Amino acid sequence: MTNPPKAKRARLSTDNIRSSVCPDVAVSSSHIPSAELSSPFNPVFTNDTPPTSDNIESALSVVSDKKKRYTNHEILQALKDLVRWVAMADDRHRIFCNEFLELGGISRVLKFLMVPSNMSNMEYVKLVSWIIRGCSYAGQNDDDDDIAQVMAKKFVERGGIHTLLLANEEYAGGSNSIELKAVECIWVALISMISNTTAFDEVKKDKQLNMLDDALATLRLLNGESNATKRVRRAKLSIVHFFAYLNALLVVEDFGGRNIFQTCLDSMMDSNRHWYYDKKNWAISLAFFSVCLRRELFPSQNNDDLKIVISFCVTFIKKAPNDAFKADAFMFLRKADHVIGRVEMANTPDIMSTLGSILDSNNNVEAATKHAAKMFLRKLLTTTEEKKKLAYSSACATVTDTGEPVEGGETVAGAGGRY
Repeated sequence: MTNPPKAKRARLSTDNIRSSVCPDVAVSSSHIPSAELSSPFNPVFTNDTPPTSDNIESALSVVSDKKKRYTNHEILQALKDLVRWVAMADDRHRIFCNEFLELGGISRVLKFLMVPSNMSNMEYVKLVSWIIRGCSYAGQNDDDDDIAQVMAKKFVERGGIHTLLLANEEYAGGSNSIELKAVECIWVALISMISNTTAFDEVKKDKQLNMLDDALATLRLLNGESNATKRVRRAKLSIVHFFAYLNALLVVEDFGGRNIFQTCLDSMMDSNRHWYYDKKNWAISLAFFSVCLRRELFPSQNNDDLKIVISFCVTFIKKAPNDAFKADAFMFLRKADHVIGRVEMANTPDIMSTLGSILDSNNNVEAATKHAAKMFLRKLLTTTEEKKKLAYSSACATVTDTGEPVEGGETVAGAGGRY
């Protein structure tokens, strides 16, 4: 199996995740409490402070200060302003990124995060991750793709992957909302780097697998949380979304022994091992599975991994038929049918009854969904009838007209004597 070609990868839904997976809105304070006005520069930004070169440099000076002259409040203030500026739309985003790049911003925020006391502060981790994510945003129409490429190259060259993976290791489980938000932002930042750039094509294989293993380890921690809050689910979603992008760098051998597919399926269950339906999570998970199927990343031995994902598709169709249709669950089943065989597909638990119930339903099942269910069910039923006919023909072929078995055959009891 050869590595996939080094080509620009298609996006899944980065623009959606830009708004749906983000830190709490970073709003600059209009003043700093008087008790904290003892710092030498006292940088104070307001919501309308423009991202001029001087203002960006002032914020970076706070972040990169090694003499600990700034309070926690001032550091948070500087980071939130950088987040606010990098999130600006239109030409303002490009202007900020150019200045940020010129001032060595990527290197400075990564060095800031490598300070142990800063890395253990998950609020800092969250904000730095979002700054990195914003810098690699190519724009709605890829207008800023050129600068996003340069930013990502700097990120990789300056050890950004290693830094964010170390920060991710600070999460040891639990439902602390700040920690969970930081985890979410770390993986969103890595998604942005992978999806918008070619810089990751130069990342060595061991580092790619480090990312994969760290993502799996974190997802397993999240799967073990008994209190599956919205924050927990969003953190899970960011990691599954990361898998959907990372797979373009992987080959089938990388999946062996890592139990990736079962871990992803576990992320869609609650603490009692019951399915927890979340439209976005299930759709993104299916997108990941579909890309893996297309790239032949499911281990072929016994097709066990593929079969458990097929069962998930049946559950998806049962719980939300219209959403499942729009997420291409039926298309996945049709493609998987060519891998495991139609007879095996027809024997999948609940598949026949699920498809049949869609055809019989009058409860808001859309016409396109019913049509997809009808066409696939027809194929499965045809296969089942053909199998029965073949079995009957085989039995009949083993006997002579007098009822005596042919050589190697067996007699079969039935109506009218021996068949």
